[in-house]
Amino acid sequence: MEPIYKISTKKIRLLLAAVVIPCLIISITRLYYCDKVEYVRPLALEGEMQLRNDRFGDGHYAARRAGGKRHAGVDILADLDTPVIAIRGGRARALIDEDGFGNYIIITHWDETKSLYGHLSRVLLPPLGFVRQGDVIGEVGKTGNANYKSMKAHMHFEIRRKGKTIDPTFIMEAENIKK
Repeated sequence: MEPIYKISTKKIRLLLAAVVIPCLIISITRLYYCDKVEYVRPLALEGEMQLRNDRFGDGHYAARRAGGKRHAGVDILADLDTPVIAIRGGRARALIDEDGFGNYIIITHWDETKSLYGHLSRVLLPPLGFVRQGDVIGEVGKTGNANYKSMKAHMHFEIRRKGKTIDPTFIMEAENIKK
């Protein structure tokens, strides 16, 4: 009796390679590393992360801003030069926005979700921009509109899915966060 479905030796080798190397996903245009946990903390901080809340505004997600705008992320307080961590692996780009985020990084993850890290003093990306979950990608600073003497150092952190921002505090509160 003939088998209903024949699998070529080449397909079997590919399937075995996918099982043996589960943390490397290759597509035609992108190279991503699988993540060990769903998310890791975006900053190398011990203990609870605190959000900025001062005379310059509330650092919570959707807080009111000048002109009726809403805050699209969260502002996490940290000392200057605290290491900034990639929450998931993906392709990273470094950008500059003098009036807004200052020096910032956007990482496009395997599922097209994006994470944004703003107001960095330094950007530390590899030449091709591919980062793994947990890599140090920059340092907290006071660039862009965070460059006020009396404003505390912080990192603006956003997550975007399908072009829309979502509240990133679930990452800060999630049980699966690697601390």
